[in-house]
Amino acid sequence: MEAMLSDLEKEALRKAWGKHSPTSYAAERIQKVNAGTPTDWGLSNRPPNKAVEPISLAGGIPDVATLPRLDLVKATARGLGFDSDKSTFDQAIAVLDDAPLSYGGAAGSEALRAEIGRFFARDYQDIPGPDRFLLTNGAAGGIELVCSALLDPGDVVVSEIPAFSGSLRTFKGYGARVVGVPMNRYGMDIEALEATLKKLAKDGARVKLIYASPTFQNPTGTNMPTEQRLRLIELAAYYGVIILEDTAYNEFYFGENLLPTLGSLANGHFVITVGTFSKVIAPGLRVGWVTTRPELLGLIVQARFDMGNSPLLHRTLYELMVNGDLKRHLTSMRSLYREKMTVLTKALHEFCKDSVAFEDPAGGFFLWVKLADPLKSREVQQRGLDAGVVFPIGSGFYLPDGPEEKGQHVRLAYSRAPTQDLQLAAERFASTLA
Repeated sequence: MEAMLSDLEKEALRKAWGKHSPTSYAAERIQKVNAGTPTDWGLSNRPPNKAVEPISLAGGIPDVATLPRLDLVKATARGLGFDSDKSTFDQAIAVLDDAPLSYGGAAGSEALRAEIGRFFARDYQDIPGPDRFLLTNGAAGGIELVCSALLDPGDVVVSEIPAFSGSLRTFKGYGARVVGVPMNRYGMDIEALEATLKKLAKDGARVKLIYASPTFQNPTGTNMPTEQRLRLIELAAYYGVIILEDTAYNEFYFGENLLPTLGSLANGHFVITVGTFSKVIAPGLRVGWVTTRPELLGLIVQARFDMGNSPLLHRTLYELMVNGDLKRHLTSMRSLYREKMTVLTKALHEFCKDSVAFEDPAGGFFLWVKLADPLKSREVQQRGLDAGVVFPIGSGFYLPDGPEEKGQHVRLAYSRAPTQDLQLAAERFASTLA
């Protein structure tokens, strides 16, 4: 048996440890950020009133009841070499392919990368091949890899504001100075962006990234017109700055067509696009991707040290795609989320019409709601928790040094809650405003 520490030795270790502050070991850049808010992690703001069964309008999470569990089980079985169409799984197909249970390499499954190109990059003039994709730990993992590859402390990231708080936290965590550009009803204000880039260039700032979610943006739900997208790309090229395009919600369009991504319009020049399976299938899969020009993608691969993602999940997702299950699932989800959006907006107009203002989104998961004076979002949120409705407030998507949030916005996500609960959620929300 190995020797054990005596009580005296344990006490000596405890005292020695007590002489050091844990923060003294932290990297300087980490000391400037916190562990993240529940919104950063896609969760509810805080434990709600346990006396009332809560309805969550918080995280951008797919409808729980419609997650394709059986399709995922069958796809995983096929990926492991079982015939999922048989009555039982007790007879494996004789295969020598152990790829799903081995390491997957820096870029991830080539087959899945090719399929992602065919499906999610179908708006490109020439569909990019697998060499244009890198598989990551969700879109958030893709954003972090980009930051790791491109950002040094003191570099500037220009970001639309409001913006997803988790991304803002990542930029700060890599020591970047985040400069906000306000939004309008069409997305990032392009004139304000041009003025910001011009000033930063005059000041000699080292601007590395422009962060934008042009399609069904989180938290505002705005959808940038094509003309604005082209102007954004022109500005990036003129100033020599890379656009980091977040496409987490692109596939949930309520009209007939999806607007082209920035990456497709520019063919990857000056654009790095990140995407994810978290919204289209389930967040727990934690599989996303980065796509850009191969010469830029190579730099991002150089910043990777995590031994890659799960090849088993990659094979499962590949099977799900080639079998047509993902396409069928997305078709039904677009219809469902359009219905949910309609139910919630109609109920808000009915119960809160004099107290709120918002625009119906053309897709995505969110409503960006402005409260009428003198209502303030933080107090409304607290009373909402007591009433059994959970949602984040607008200030969580802003920077402390501007543009300013005047405490009048909340974000309502209609994606997760059952459709039949959305009218009750609107009634509860209205009761907090009364």
